[in-house]
Amino acid sequence: KIENRLDRTIELIERAAKDKLIEIDKLYSYIILSI
Repeated sequence: KIENRLDRTIELIERAAKDKLIEIDKLYSYIILSI
């Protein structure tokens, strides 16, 4: 399912954001623009 893939992608990005201290808001904006 596409939903599962999206959930997994968001999960990975949140993890990366914590590791690299990237602002999650910017990443979510990027995801929304990419869809």
